[in-house]
Amino acid sequence: MVNRRGPDQHKRTKIHEPTAESRLKVAELTGLLGYPRDEVAKFLRISVSTLVRRYRTELSQARTDANLRVASNLYSMACKPGNFKEAAYWAGTRMGWSEKAPEAAPIQINPGPDWQVLFKPKPLDLDP
Repeated sequence: MVNRRGPDQHKRTKIHEPTAESRLKVAELTGLLGYPRDEVAKFLRISVSTLVRRYRTELSQARTDANLRVASNLYSMACKPGNFKEAAYWAGTRMGWSEKAPEAAPIQINPGPDWQVLFKPKPLDLDP
C-alpha cells in the first residue's frame, strides 16, 4: 500500500518543552481565571493531551493555590473593611461556599421491638 501523505507526514516537527513563563501562564489561566483546558491548549498551540502531560502539576495545583489566596484574603477582610462582595462571590462560585446553613436531617425514632408491648392502648369497654 502506498502512503499518499508522504513519508514524514506523521512525524513531529517540534516537541513542546515547557518554560518557566509558560508554566506560570498555564497556572494563571487555569487557576486564577478558570479557563478550560482546551482553551489553554489553543493559547499555547498544543494539544490537550500535551498540556495534561507537560503541565500536570500546574493543572492540579493552580486552582487550589487560587482558592487558598482568596480564603486567606477573606479572613483578612473579615478583620477590616474591604472588597468583601467580590471575595464572597469567588468563594461561592469557585469553592462551593454558601451563606445558607445545611438543612438538618429529619430525626427518625426507631422504638425497637418491645415498643408495641409497652405502649399498647387498653381496649375501651363499650358494653352497658
